[in-house]
Amino acid sequence: MTRYIDNLYSDNGKRYLSPIFIYLRMSIVSSLLSSKYESHRILQQMSHGKYSPGTT
Repeated sequence: MTRYIDNLYSDNGKRYLSPIFIYLRMSIVSSLLSSKYESHRILQQMSHGKYSPGTT
């Protein structure tokens, strides 16, 4: 019985949990990349003298 439950749980884990973890990982990575890109863009604008904090 416990073996059956373990098999069921591992199947469900592969089927349901991994897409959630993949989505979470993708969203975390994309937010990190976008924030890095955003700060880089702001630094570029500041170095060119175009950035003022109210205009973004």
